[in-house]
Amino acid sequence: MSKLNCLIGDIISGFVRTEFILSQILSELGFRENRIDFFADSRTEKKLQSIRKEFEESELPKKHQFIGLIDELDELRKKRNIVVHSLVLTNVEDRDNHMFHNYQKIKGGILNKTTQFNTSDLENIHVEIREIHNALHTLHWGEKSG
Repeated sequence: MSKLNCLIGDIISGFVRTEFILSQILSELGFRENRIDFFADSRTEKKLQSIRKEFEESELPKKHQFIGLIDELDELRKKRNIVVHSLVLTNVEDRDNHMFHNYQKIKGGILNKTTQFNTSDLENIHVEIREIHNALHTLHWGEKSG
Protein backbone atom coordinates (compact mmCIF):
# COMPACT_ATOMS: atom_id res chain seq x y z
CA MET A 1 0.00 0.00 0.00
CA SER A 2 2.93 2.38 0.58
CA LYS A 3 3.85 2.31 -3.14
CA LEU A 4 0.23 3.13 -3.94
CA ASN A 5 0.29 6.06 -1.51
CA CYS A 6 3.54 7.33 -3.02
CA LEU A 7 2.07 7.19 -6.52
CA ILE A 8 -1.04 9.07 -5.41
CA GLY A 9 1.23 11.68 -3.82
CA ASP A 10 3.32 11.90 -7.01
CA ILE A 11 0.18 12.53 -9.06
CA ILE A 12 -1.07 15.22 -6.68
CA SER A 13 2.26 17.04 -6.33
CA GLY A 14 3.03 16.77 -10.04
CA PHE A 15 -0.30 18.29 -10.96
CA VAL A 16 0.16 21.11 -8.44
CA ARG A 17 3.65 21.88 -9.81
CA THR A 18 2.21 21.97 -13.32
CA GLU A 19 -0.52 24.39 -12.26
CA PHE A 20 2.11 26.56 -10.58
CA ILE A 21 4.38 26.73 -13.63
CA LEU A 22 1.36 27.47 -15.83
CA SER A 23 0.41 30.31 -13.49
CA GLN A 24 3.92 31.78 -13.84
CA ILE A 25 3.80 31.46 -17.62
CA LEU A 26 0.39 33.13 -17.79
CA SER A 27 1.71 36.04 -15.76
CA GLU A 28 4.75 36.43 -17.99
CA LEU A 29 2.57 36.31 -21.10
CA GLY A 30 0.29 39.01 -19.68
CA PHE A 31 -2.79 36.83 -19.18
CA ARG A 32 -2.69 37.43 -15.42
CA GLU A 33 -1.41 40.40 -13.41
CA ASN A 34 -0.30 38.33 -10.45
CA ARG A 35 1.97 35.32 -10.98
CA ILE A 36 -0.05 33.11 -8.62
CA ASP A 37 -3.53 34.25 -9.68
CA PHE A 38 -4.18 31.19 -11.85
CA PHE A 39 -2.60 28.84 -9.31
CA ALA A 40 -4.65 30.23 -6.42
CA ASP A 41 -7.99 29.55 -8.12
CA SER A 42 -9.15 26.15 -6.84
CA ARG A 43 -11.75 25.58 -9.58
CA THR A 44 -9.38 23.70 -11.87
CA GLU A 45 -11.86 22.71 -14.57
CA LYS A 46 -13.24 26.22 -14.99
CA LYS A 47 -9.83 27.91 -14.92
CA LEU A 48 -8.46 25.54 -17.58
CA GLN A 49 -11.51 26.22 -19.77
CA SER A 50 -11.08 29.95 -19.23
CA ILE A 51 -7.39 30.06 -20.09
CA ARG A 52 -7.96 27.84 -23.11
CA LYS A 53 -10.46 30.37 -24.43
CA GLU A 54 -8.05 33.24 -23.71
CA PHE A 55 -5.32 31.48 -25.70
CA GLU A 56 -7.75 30.86 -28.58
CA GLU A 57 -8.55 34.58 -28.72
CA SER A 58 -4.91 35.66 -28.42
CA GLU A 59 -2.44 36.46 -31.16
CA LEU A 60 0.40 34.48 -29.58
CA PRO A 61 2.44 32.55 -32.15
CA LYS A 62 2.59 29.42 -29.95
CA LYS A 63 -1.04 29.53 -28.86
CA HIS A 64 -1.96 26.21 -30.50
CA GLN A 65 0.84 24.39 -28.67
CA PHE A 66 -0.32 25.91 -25.36
CA ILE A 67 -3.94 24.94 -26.11
CA GLY A 68 -2.88 21.36 -26.85
CA LEU A 69 -1.02 21.12 -23.53
CA ILE A 70 -3.94 22.67 -21.65
CA ASP A 71 -6.30 20.12 -23.23
CA GLU A 72 -3.98 17.27 -22.20
CA LEU A 73 -3.76 18.69 -18.68
CA ASP A 74 -7.55 18.88 -18.50
CA GLU A 75 -7.85 15.19 -19.45
CA LEU A 76 -5.34 14.33 -16.74
CA ARG A 77 -7.28 16.52 -14.30
CA LYS A 78 -10.19 14.10 -14.65
CA LYS A 79 -7.98 11.15 -13.76
CA ARG A 80 -6.32 13.10 -10.97
CA ASN A 81 -9.74 13.92 -9.50
CA ILE A 82 -10.69 10.26 -9.42
CA VAL A 83 -7.39 9.39 -7.74
CA VAL A 84 -7.67 12.21 -5.20
CA HIS A 85 -11.37 11.99 -4.33
CA SER A 86 -11.85 8.24 -4.09
CA LEU A 87 -11.96 5.50 -1.55
CA VAL A 88 -9.21 3.14 -2.70
CA LEU A 89 -9.60 -0.59 -2.17
CA THR A 90 -6.97 -3.07 -3.24
CA ASN A 91 -7.91 -6.47 -4.63
CA VAL A 92 -6.61 -9.03 -2.12
CA GLU A 93 -6.09 -11.57 -4.90
CA ASP A 94 -4.16 -9.10 -7.09
CA ARG A 95 -2.44 -6.44 -4.99
CA ASP A 96 -1.55 -4.49 -8.13
CA ASN A 97 -5.24 -3.95 -8.94
CA HIS A 98 -6.86 -0.99 -7.17
CA MET A 99 -10.47 0.15 -7.29
CA PHE A 100 -10.93 3.89 -6.89
CA HIS A 101 -14.52 4.20 -5.67
CA ASN A 102 -15.78 7.62 -6.70
CA TYR A 103 -19.34 8.93 -6.87
CA GLN A 104 -20.91 12.22 -7.88
CA LYS A 105 -24.35 13.44 -6.92
CA ILE A 106 -26.25 14.61 -10.00
CA LYS A 107 -29.84 15.48 -10.81
CA GLY A 108 -31.84 12.33 -10.59
CA GLY A 109 -29.32 10.23 -8.71
CA ILE A 110 -25.72 9.35 -8.21
CA LEU A 111 -23.14 8.88 -10.95
CA ASN A 112 -20.73 6.03 -10.28
CA LYS A 113 -17.28 7.06 -11.54
CA THR A 114 -15.48 4.13 -9.90
CA THR A 115 -12.33 3.32 -11.86
CA GLN A 116 -9.81 0.53 -11.76
CA PHE A 117 -6.13 1.48 -11.92
CA ASN A 118 -3.11 -0.74 -11.53
CA THR A 119 0.34 0.49 -10.53
CA SER A 120 1.42 0.98 -14.15
CA ASP A 121 -1.67 3.10 -14.85
CA LEU A 122 -0.84 5.38 -11.92
CA GLU A 123 2.82 5.60 -12.93
CA ASN A 124 1.72 6.56 -16.45
CA ILE A 125 -0.56 9.32 -15.14
CA HIS A 126 2.36 10.72 -13.14
CA VAL A 127 4.68 10.55 -16.17
CA GLU A 128 2.10 12.26 -18.40
CA ILE A 129 1.69 15.10 -15.89
CA ARG A 130 5.48 15.51 -15.67
CA GLU A 131 5.74 15.54 -19.48
CA ILE A 132 3.15 18.33 -19.71
CA HIS A 133 5.04 20.29 -17.03
CA ASN A 134 8.30 19.89 -18.95
CA ALA A 135 6.65 20.71 -22.30
CA LEU A 136 5.16 23.92 -20.84
CA HIS A 137 8.58 24.87 -19.51
CA THR A 138 10.28 24.20 -22.84
CA LEU A 139 7.56 25.92 -24.86
CA HIS A 140 7.78 29.11 -22.82
CA TRP A 141 11.42 29.33 -21.75
CA GLY A 142 13.10 27.09 -24.31
CA GLU A 143 15.58 24.28 -23.86
CA LYS A 144 18.43 26.25 -22.24
CA SER A 145 16.89 28.17 -19.35
CA GLY A 146 17.74 28.05 -15.71
